[in-house]
Amino acid sequence: MPVKVVVDALPPEGRTVRATLEDAWLFEAARRSIEAKPRALSCDLKVSKQPVDRDSGRPQDRDPRFLVGGSLSVTWKQACHRCVRSLRMTMEGPVALTYVRGTLPDSDEVELEAGDLDLGWFDGGSLDLADVVSEQLALWLPDRVVCGDARAERTDTADDGACALHQHDGGPDLSRQTPFSGLANWKPPQ
Repeated sequence: MPVKVVVDALPPEGRTVRATLEDAWLFEAARRSIEAKPRALSCDLKVSKQPVDRDSGRPQDRDPRFLVGGSLSVTWKQACHRCVRSLRMTMEGPVALTYVRGTLPDSDEVELEAGDLDLGWFDGGSLDLADVVSEQLALWLPDRVVCGDARAERTDTADDGACALHQHDGGPDLSRQTPFSGLANWKPPQ
């Protein structure tokens, strides 16, 4: 069951949501992002309203921005992309995301200001925190994971060998074999 914060009914101090591995919405949001089963998971998120006037930068009630701040932590097991050893990955840190209600314009060319590049968008009157968690984890995830990464720890501490590609036999011959391959070096008679 997703946790949605109704932004129209936010109290002035905001709304705080705490969840752990046992909360199904948080488990599924993390699993969707890291593409693995989380082993440890917790979040402490606060949604608050920050109205901003685009022209002057001063707060106002029109076109408010919603801030999601707090902390998030997740641990899971994954294979090293280089040597295929099992690693324990841990990502944790502060969450600081800004959302605006509405949808992106349909036009192909949209003029964005520098401050608009870090905005998220949501439809309706509620902000789905599962989407927020998934977005934050996606922002943190590295392109590839190897043994030497700061967030990675080998699960087998007895194996202290170097992280290197496994040797292989080269695989099958992938050169094109067709009835016309013999003509590849053919030259016309003179």
